[in-house]
Amino acid sequence: MLNKILALTFLMLLMPVVGCSAETTSAPYPAPQNPPPAPPYPAPQNPPPALPYPAPQNPSAARPTTSPIFELAQRAESAYQSGNLDQAFADYSKIIELDPKNADAYYNRALIYEDKGNVEQAIAEYTRLIALDAKYARAIYNRGILYQKQGNLDQAIADYTKAMELDPTSPRPYNNRGLAYEDQGDPVRALADYSKAIELNPTFAIAYLNRGALYREQGRQAEAVADLEKYLELDPNSADRAQIEEWLRGLKGQ
Repeated sequence: MLNKILALTFLMLLMPVVGCSAETTSAPYPAPQNPPPAPPYPAPQNPPPALPYPAPQNPSAARPTTSPIFELAQRAESAYQSGNLDQAFADYSKIIELDPKNADAYYNRALIYEDKGNVEQAIAEYTRLIALDAKYARAIYNRGILYQKQGNLDQAIADYTKAMELDPTSPRPYNNRGLAYEDQGDPVRALADYSKAIELNPTFAIAYLNRGALYREQGRQAEAVADLEKYLELDPNSADRAQIEEWLRGLKGQ
C-alpha cells in the first residue's frame, strides 16, 4: 500500500488579537493512505511524525500588556507549552467570552481539539472561525486536511480551492488537492495539481514524490524516475529513501 504525503500546516498558536493574517505556513505530514493496486516493490515507510508546533508568537510591543486578554493569552501560551491543554483551552475560551470576535482564540482552540484527537470538534471550531473571518486561510486549509482525513473529499477539495484563492503562491493546497483528486479516481487533475505545486515552488519535495508515485502507477517510467530522483535530491535524508531507491532500481530494470 502506497503512503503518499499530505502537506500539513505548521499549526501555530498565535497571540489572540482582533483581526488576523491570512498567511499560511506548512510542513510535511502523513496523508490518509491512498490504496492503489498492490505495487511490485515495497511501499515507502510512513513519514516521520508531524513536526512539533512552534512556540507561540511573542506579542508585539505595541500591544497593551495590562489588558485581561493579554494576560489570559500569556497564560494560555505557557500552559500549552507545558502540555496543560485543558488550562490553555479554558483561557482561550475566556478570551472568547471577553471578545467574541477574536478569531485567533478560536483558531487556537481548534488546534487543541486536534491535539486531543477531537476531529469533529476541531472542524466545528474552524467553521465558527471562518464564519467570523472568511479570509482566515490557515483555518480553511486546516479544515480541508481534517475533511480529507475523514474521507470527505468534496469538502476537502472545496477548502483547498478556497485556500488557493486566499494564498495563491502556496504549493501546499495544490499538493493536497492532488491527493484528494487521486482518492476520487481523477489522476488527470491530480497530476495537474502536483505539477502546479512544483511550478509554484520547484523545491517542494513532496509534490515530486506524489507525482512520481502516480507516474509509476501509470507505468510512465521515465517521468517517474525523474520525479523520484528529484525528490531524493531535495530530501536526501528522507526516512523512506531506501525504499524509493528500490523503486528506482525496479523502474530502471536493475
